[in-house]
Amino acid sequence: MRVISTLFIFLYISVSSAQPTKSAAAAKAIDSVTHHLETCKTDSLKVNDLLFLSGQQQDVSNYMKSDSLANAALALSQQAHYNKGIAYSRIYFGLNAYFEGNFAKALEHYFFALDIVDKISDKHGQAIVLNNIGLTYNMIKDYDKALEYYYKGLALKQKNGDEKGTATSLNNIGLVYFKKKIYDSALACFNKSMAIKVKFGDKRGEASTYNNIGDVYSALGRYDSALAEIKKALEIKQAFNDKFGIVSSCISIGQLYLRMGKYEDAEQIDTKGLELAKEIGALDEIQNGEKLLSEIYEKKKDGFRALDHFKAYIDARDSIYNKENTQKSIRAEMNFEFEKQQVAAQAEQNVKDAIEKEKEHRQQIIIYFISGILLLVLGFAIFAYRNYLQKQRVNLELDEKNKKIETAFSIIEEKNTQITDSINYAKTIQWAILPGKEELKKRFPESFLLFKPKDIVSGDFYFIEDKESKTVIAAADCTGHGVPGALMSMIGSEKLREAVAENNSSGQILKELNNGIRTSLKQSNNEGSTRDGMDIALCLLDGMKIEYSGANRPLWIIRNGASEIQEIKPDKKSIGGFTEGDTTFESHTIELNKGDTIYMFSDGYADQFGGTDGKKLSTKRFREFICALANKSMAEQKKELSVFIEKWRGKEEQLDDILVIGIRV
Repeated sequence: MRVISTLFIFLYISVSSAQPTKSAAAAKAIDSVTHHLETCKTDSLKVNDLLFLSGQQQDVSNYMKSDSLANAALALSQQAHYNKGIAYSRIYFGLNAYFEGNFAKALEHYFFALDIVDKISDKHGQAIVLNNIGLTYNMIKDYDKALEYYYKGLALKQKNGDEKGTATSLNNIGLVYFKKKIYDSALACFNKSMAIKVKFGDKRGEASTYNNIGDVYSALGRYDSALAEIKKALEIKQAFNDKFGIVSSCISIGQLYLRMGKYEDAEQIDTKGLELAKEIGALDEIQNGEKLLSEIYEKKKDGFRALDHFKAYIDARDSIYNKENTQKSIRAEMNFEFEKQQVAAQAEQNVKDAIEKEKEHRQQIIIYFISGILLLVLGFAIFAYRNYLQKQRVNLELDEKNKKIETAFSIIEEKNTQITDSINYAKTIQWAILPGKEELKKRFPESFLLFKPKDIVSGDFYFIEDKESKTVIAAADCTGHGVPGALMSMIGSEKLREAVAENNSSGQILKELNNGIRTSLKQSNNEGSTRDGMDIALCLLDGMKIEYSGANRPLWIIRNGASEIQEIKPDKKSIGGFTEGDTTFESHTIELNKGDTIYMFSDGYADQFGGTDGKKLSTKRFREFICALANKSMAEQKKELSVFIEKWRGKEEQLDDILVIGIRV
């Protein structure tokens, strides 16, 4: 089932504490709570503040720090005999254990908390703990236990008049019934959940439930009904421009069309979903879309295209899972299967040969010796029995080996799923910290932002923020990509925000950023010090004037009506890494005219390998392509840049994160 509705509740006891966000507002909230923690004198308020800060650490996956803060809250609660604080501290311990995959430890903490909230009659706390216990049992596939606690939580929510919470619980219960293949119960729960979501106008929730209902109908073979429900979900997702949801629904509809024998319709809708999945980098859906296309072309008797898309499916799958181990398991499984088939075929041939030989002998024996018949029959029986025993022994050995392969593959698949889930959660955090893509359009209608991470998370990041009458814009390229690069980008983004807040000059901002990175990463001239850092182009736009500073990343300007690039060169030094703490960066002030266009970018676009000869694109080719696009609208430029790099890359792997920003004043 593609749409899975889960609910983890991060509850801070203080009524005044806000739900944590991953934005500048969250940073201010943390500062405010930290100050309050240092000054307040009431133990219960201190506990609330400590749990708020623990939740913030959970948001950035720092579970050790989160546990430390929750432990401080627990100690203070125990000292003050504050039972509610003890219970909620245990909830935080349970959440951290859950996120780290230690489900037994999570349940231990949840049951401890449940005992306390039951004793103090905390209805809201009871609903939280019961729901989280249900989620944990669901994760370990103990569906009966999951249903037991989901239903207890549902009863509490209904008693407390929590209709929105009731809708969520019903949806969770329906998903468990679906996994247990009890489809009528699943459908009943989804329909009840849908009625509540419609009542409150929860369109996104409606889309999720329509998808779930469609999956039930599909499992029941009611394809027309399933198609109608998933199309409703798609319509809502399109209205919200929910690209991930659109992809999921397109592929679901394609699968239904395939089962219904509507191969052309299946190909059309799946191709649409696959293209969007590639645009947003949805690796799971790329894998599903390629596999579905392979199946469609197989049904259409187009073997070549079926093979091409099956290869693309394998490539997508390998980029999600541990490529080396998965390929070894697949090769081993194929070898054993082949060996099993060969042995079985040989045994069958042996039996055929023996029968033929027996017939020939029988004819000879009838002619010559009646007594010889008994001897030949006896010999054949012994031979056949030995062959049978040998075949049985070989099959038993093959069965045992195949079981070991299946077990190993399941372990690998589970571990890779956990890793991928963690990285996807990290992506959610990173995208929440980055400005929304619409922020650039809001300030500069004629502009574009092309952002293509190599992996799920990115080492490149962009920065947009207003400062008095100026707009600060930056394109940064951190050391590495993937998870290490993403961690570095989050540190860099936060330190850049601090530097912008304290300085008015572009050069001074980069100097302050350099000091901040060196301090955060404890960098020094010692041999063992880390050398991570970043390259960056930073601009302060004020009307028709721009102030620029760069660390290894230039600023390109194409004047209105011109076809050549004016390059403002950066300082040949990085932020952090080997750069000294007192390093300065030059500020360049440039007067712009109406219609002039500026470009900032990381090195990922120019460094991509591809083309007909598999060579690097190069800065020269990138520069020439930008010049060729100069007279087009910014929307057209973004589209052509995106199409060109994908065409250039071809079947080559994306080498690095790609970031290009263009603004026409």
